[in-house]
Amino acid sequence: MKQFILAILVCVGMCIGVVGCGSEAVEETRSSERAASVSNSNLKEDSSVIAVGKTTVSYKEYKTYYYFMKNQYESILGTDIWKYNKAVKDKSVGQEAIESVLRQIIQVKVIGKEAAIEKVQLETDEKEEADYRAKTVFDSISAKDKQTQGIELKVLSKIFEENKLAQKMYNVQMGKLKIDYAANTLSAAKVELIYQAANAKNKETVKNTMSQILSEVTSSQNSFYTVAKNKTQADAIEYVVGNQDSRKNLAKAVVSLKKNQTSALIEEKDGFYIAHCIQTNSAALQQLRRVWDDIFETPLPHVTSDQRENVERAIRRVTNAADIDAQQVRDVRAEINWTKVSLVAPDDYPRVCSATRRQPPAELDPQRFADIITAYEGEKTVRGQIDFDDILLLVCHVMDDYEELAASIRSSIGWLTVDEYQDVSPLQHRLMTLWLGNNRNVCVVGDPAQTIYSFAGASSYDLLHFADEFRPLAADVTLNTDYRSTPQVVRYANRVLAAAPEREQYLVLRSARSGGPRVGHTCYDTDEEEARGIAARIARLVAGGVDPGACAVLTRINAQQPAICAALRAEGLRYRVRRDSGWQNSALADDAQSRLALLEAKGLSAAASSVTVSTIHASKGLEFPYVFIVGCSEGLIPYGASIAGEALEEERRLLYVGVTRAEDGLHMSYARAKDEGSRPNRLPSRFLS
Repeated sequence: MKQFILAILVCVGMCIGVVGCGSEAVEETRSSERAASVSNSNLKEDSSVIAVGKTTVSYKEYKTYYYFMKNQYESILGTDIWKYNKAVKDKSVGQEAIESVLRQIIQVKVIGKEAAIEKVQLETDEKEEADYRAKTVFDSISAKDKQTQGIELKVLSKIFEENKLAQKMYNVQMGKLKIDYAANTLSAAKVELIYQAANAKNKETVKNTMSQILSEVTSSQNSFYTVAKNKTQADAIEYVVGNQDSRKNLAKAVVSLKKNQTSALIEEKDGFYIAHCIQTNSAALQQLRRVWDDIFETPLPHVTSDQRENVERAIRRVTNAADIDAQQVRDVRAEINWTKVSLVAPDDYPRVCSATRRQPPAELDPQRFADIITAYEGEKTVRGQIDFDDILLLVCHVMDDYEELAASIRSSIGWLTVDEYQDVSPLQHRLMTLWLGNNRNVCVVGDPAQTIYSFAGASSYDLLHFADEFRPLAADVTLNTDYRSTPQVVRYANRVLAAAPEREQYLVLRSARSGGPRVGHTCYDTDEEEARGIAARIARLVAGGVDPGACAVLTRINAQQPAICAALRAEGLRYRVRRDSGWQNSALADDAQSRLALLEAKGLSAAASSVTVSTIHASKGLEFPYVFIVGCSEGLIPYGASIAGEALEEERRLLYVGVTRAEDGLHMSYARAKDEGSRPNRLPSRFLS
């Protein structure tokens, strides 16, 4: 994405100047010197430091960019990038990073001017969405940083709006290229990659090292990720690689991999890769593409990557609303997706709401929301689009109404295995039963205590009633022996679930390991003290010989993570961040991926052993010797001021998932207050009692 934005800049060909105090022009080739002097200057807040044509950038705006890009670099390397002195050709990485602040600002300003020429501008809801994300980020910044760095909400909002406009301009230009994204998607796979840069001097050495890593990967009984993280000290980074990737050898190898298959050693110009396939092209999409021409006369619709515009149009059509809040669009979109995966037709939606006391979002009544669903489907149809959930729905339709085609699809399925069966939605379950027909060669694996995606339509019902649906069973195996965690961690996990109303549905685990340390509990005065305290505990473990990669800090929400990361940086600890989707998907934050690629291309490993900072949701499926769960207070775990019923139980299961990530040591903590200026009114989580 960023590579294309840079290409746009070349085409624009505008005159760009970097100016200093007194508007004295400075050559762009000396931008590193200028950036360094600006960042340490005593300029007034409204002083102009950059000029792009007639557009100027104030010192205050520059500092805000500077603050965030510095943090993004530090999240990659786990150290102060500005002081990273490793030389790359004729400059240090720190100098390169400083220059990137200017380049980022200039790029956004140039694209903004091109957008004005093309008459591309933000709609009201797009501006509101950018402002909402800016407010979310602003609230996550410590009071100290706001004061010392001069971070203001209005400046931050301006930056997010400009970056969103740049993203929109990018989409406009991409639309002109008329790329067949649907075809590209069909030739892509989600993979984990181990990568090491190589040049002419160290090529053979790197090749031998990667060959040894590959041998470890293929001979170990552990997962690809575990081997990469624990045995080779090379992180397995997740990517989506398609046949359009510029790394041709990598692309060719990846698209031919099957799920859970590992590639041979792949050589590219920039170094060596090992790929492990996590998820292949959607089987349903491939099936749909294969049979489409036999049923329909029109081309296979384009799979839209963003539902937002169609959702917005549908809301306007039904409500005649002039202004639509970005949050409203998101909530409506989520509810539409829920109806699809739950197999609730628009006509049935009011009845379902009445029977289950479900409240539609955006203060809409059930009938009005049903009309929005119908309007949304109409918007897609006129534009020749389908959404992601439509793929499964269409395959179900084909298999229900076209027996010959259904038989052809079923004949290709000998055995069916489903992991994480507790998270299967009604739509996924329907497709599975259609795939199987009378075939009973099916095996499912799941844990009802780890159902944490009910908001997305997941349900453990099918797992709990599997025996009734598919009897007689050849085998029903209960796996209640935990080989991962110590008895202390296992007892704590059982304790979390002990008060659950549906306790009889959950297994009582027993540990196969010998004893370990007791589960720790600590109460801190403020969030900042909690972050510093956890970082200090990890630092002591590392000083005692523990690998930083063996430690993980788990949070309930993304907003808790900046304080943790700052505390780890203060202790000199590297870290990697795993987030739930949110503000970081903005154009501003997305550029961190480009800088990561830049650093890797320059031979800097971003895979050095690092502490993992992750939300609990994003940690599912992972394990760590030492786990620290922060924010274990009412309002965070469980999340929300007043919560009850199934929502409360899902929060309980979420904590259970977090607890069971720990192998050897587990520490729980919370803070009595947000900061020193807040009244200490937080109570420990009810799940800890």
